[in-house]
Amino acid sequence: MRSYHHYYRHQAYQAIHSDFWRLELSIWLQTLAWSLMAIFVPVLMLNYGYSLGAVIAYEIVFYGIDVPLNFLAREMILRWGAREVTIVGIICAMIFALCFHYLSLGGYAILFGLAVLHAFFDAFYWVGHFYLFIESSGKPEMAGRNTGILNGVRILGGMLGPAIGAGILIMGGQEILLGVGACIFAFSLVPLFALQHVRNKPARRVPFKEFMWEWREKRSYISFGLYCIHAAAEDPMWPIFIFITFGTLNSVALLAVVVSVSTIALSYATGVLTQRSAVTLISVGGLCTAGVWILRLLIPNPLVYYASVLVIGFFAILVHVPIESGIVEHGRAKDALWAATMRNTSSMLAPFFLFLILAPLVLVFKISFAAAALSLIVLVFLMRLVGTATIKTV
Repeated sequence: MRSYHHYYRHQAYQAIHSDFWRLELSIWLQTLAWSLMAIFVPVLMLNYGYSLGAVIAYEIVFYGIDVPLNFLAREMILRWGAREVTIVGIICAMIFALCFHYLSLGGYAILFGLAVLHAFFDAFYWVGHFYLFIESSGKPEMAGRNTGILNGVRILGGMLGPAIGAGILIMGGQEILLGVGACIFAFSLVPLFALQHVRNKPARRVPFKEFMWEWREKRSYISFGLYCIHAAAEDPMWPIFIFITFGTLNSVALLAVVVSVSTIALSYATGVLTQRSAVTLISVGGLCTAGVWILRLLIPNPLVYYASVLVIGFFAILVHVPIESGIVEHGRAKDALWAATMRNTSSMLAPFFLFLILAPLVLVFKISFAAAALSLIVLVFLMRLVGTATIKTV
C-alpha cells in the first residue's frame, strides 16, 4: 500500500513539475495579461480620438506585418531556440503595454508603431510557444486531449482578464491597467526559464514542399484561416460594435466573461472527442456559429446581441479545437516548427484581406459579420466534401 501511494505521489509530482505544465502556466499568465487589456485596445483607441477608419488601418498594418514575421520567427527559432523567441515576443508585449498611453499624443506614427510591436509580439510568441507546446504535448494521439487543455487554460485566463481589467480601468484608470498587464507579462517569463527537457530546436528540418505535400495539411491551414475570419470579426469588430451600440466599457467586459464561462469545460471535452468525430464537430459548430452571425445581421436588437454572445463562443470552440488538434497531431508527426509557423501565418493572412476589404467601405460591421458567416459556411463545405477522404477516424 505504501508503494502504491508513493507511486501516485510521484506521478502527481511529475505532472506538476513537467515542462508541459510549466508551459501551461506561462500561457495562462500571458493570456491573463493580454486579456486584461486586449478587448479594450480598439475601444481605447476610439476614446483617444482615433476614427474607426484609423483603427481598421491599425489592423491592416498589424496583420500585414505579422504574416512575414512568422517566417522570421521560424528562422530565429532555428538559430536561438523557441524559448528565447517566445521570451522576445512577451517582451514586445510588455513594451506595447507600457507605450500604449502615448496614443494620447495623437498621430499615426505612434499608432502604426504599436501595430508593429503588436505584430512582433504575436508572431514571435505564437510561433515560439506553439512549437514548444507541440514538442511537450506527448504522443500524436494525445493531441486532442492536450489541445483541449491548452484551450481551457487560454479561456480560463481570458475569462478572468476582462472582468479584472474592467475593474482596474474603472477604479484606477488605463495607465494602471496597462502597468498591471505589463507586470503579469513579466511573471509569465518565469516558467519559461524553468523549462528543462522540452526540445528547444528541431532535431531535423523537413522541406516546406514535403511538409505541405499531403492534402490534409493544406486543408488544415485553409480551414484555420477561414475560422480566423470569424475570430477577427468577433474580436476586434464585435467589441467595437458593442461599445458603439451601448456606449460603456463594462458591457464589453461582461460579454467577454459570459462567453468564456460557457466554453471552459467544452474546450476540454471537444479535445477528447476530436479524434472520433472531428468533421461532425466542425460542421455543427461552423453552421451554428454562422447562424448566430446571420441572426445578428437580421435582428438588430440588444437582446439578440447579448444572447448571441452566450452561445457563439460555445459553437466556435467546436470548430477551433478540432482543427488545432489536427495541426498539433500532424506537426508532432512531421515537423512541429513548420506546423507552428503555418498555423499562425494562416490565422493572420485571411483577416488581413478582410480588413483590407473593409478599409474603403462604410458598412464595415455588416460586411465583416457577413464575411464571418460566409467563411464558416465555406469551411464546413470544405470539411464535408473534401475533408472526409483524408481525415482519420478512430
